[in-house]
Amino acid sequence: MPEQAGKLAQAIYLSDMGVWFNELLAANFPKPVVKEILKTEGYLSKEELRERIKHMLADTRKLEYVIDLMQSMNPYDPRKAGVDNDLEQYAKIDKLPLEKVEAPTLVIHGTADADVKFEQARYAAEAIPGAEHYWIEGGTHLAFFVSDEAEEAQWAAADFLRRHLA
Repeated sequence: MPEQAGKLAQAIYLSDMGVWFNELLAANFPKPVVKEILKTEGYLSKEELRERIKHMLADTRKLEYVIDLMQSMNPYDPRKAGVDNDLEQYAKIDKLPLEKVEAPTLVIHGTADADVKFEQARYAAEAIPGAEHYWIEGGTHLAFFVSDEAEEAQWAAADFLRRHLA
């Protein structure tokens, strides 16, 4: 759980009523929802947060992505046991034996991600033999879809896949 996910954020994102209310709010007043998501999912300064919110609200596709993502979380109750288990299991992991990975690997990660720390992405990129990486500067947990660099990151992923299809 990100450090920024205080009691209010957890109540919103980790309950049926909270997810339903947030979805309703997003459909009618997206700015506070986008702000809370970005604030919870990343390490951004107040100025960076303001700019990112402005950027997302101006891009219909990115705003729709966030709303669709929230809708995919509703209802939350059937997912609760799995999320709780994931959090418990993640807490037990120290380091994975990534040096054993043999598949072509591209690590794409935002440098301001609060859910999966950037150090973990850097570790993966360095530990996996032959791994490539694409860092999204200032990118939060949703950077691949909503950051200023989202399209470039998506093109990098598509290019990587094309090169490794055979």
